[in-house]
Amino acid sequence: MFTALLGGKQSIRTLDGKTIKIDIPEGTQNNKRLRLKGKGMPRYGATGHGDLYVSLQVKLPQHLNSAQKKRLVDLKKDFEKSNV
Repeated sequence: MFTALLGGKQSIRTLDGKTIKIDIPEGTQNNKRLRLKGKGMPRYGATGHGDLYVSLQVKLPQHLNSAQKKRLVDLKKDFEKSNV
């Protein structure tokens, strides 16, 4: 959730089993698709690899303590004031 909101790096495993870090843009929405050039399947009858598409799934916390809930309520109020 925080990486989607603020941006950052995320490790993923590609089709060949290697782990790479990808850039997650700030403000990324759930189900956003990113294209990783040359990280997909080998090209049939040609050299190189195709593109790999990654669909991002943003996970929200399921259990918050009272202090975390209060901070989120305060943040919500702050957004509501600034989007008037």
